[in-house]
Amino acid sequence: MDRPSRGIRGASRRTLLATAKLYEVQEYFRLTNHLWAGFHISFTRADCKVLPPDIQQFVTKNFTEPATAERDDFLKMTRTQQQNRAKRGVIFNNPNTHPFREMPCKTVFYPEMKKPT
Repeated sequence: MDRPSRGIRGASRRTLLATAKLYEVQEYFRLTNHLWAGFHISFTRADCKVLPPDIQQFVTKNFTEPATAERDDFLKMTRTQQQNRAKRGVIFNNPNTHPFREMPCKTVFYPEMKKPT
């Protein structure tokens, strides 16, 4: 489930962007290039390595393909909604996301996660 938007209880940001008339009350939106996903499938590297190679391939394929498709769908929806909102006068700001993206890379977690299994 998405993180609730400030001021509107029980509403997700995705739902609000797609259905609410926020352009009537909010003129500016900031594109931060991140989203909150409320579900996770996790394996530790050690857990994955004990599986037989064919099962490792199956798991990798069947978790990666749907996740990639979901990201693509989300990007398409975001572009469409951004175009629709811009037609109604919403102004989209693109802040510098480099510092935000750089910080997690300085930890051990992301470099470790990017190593091949």
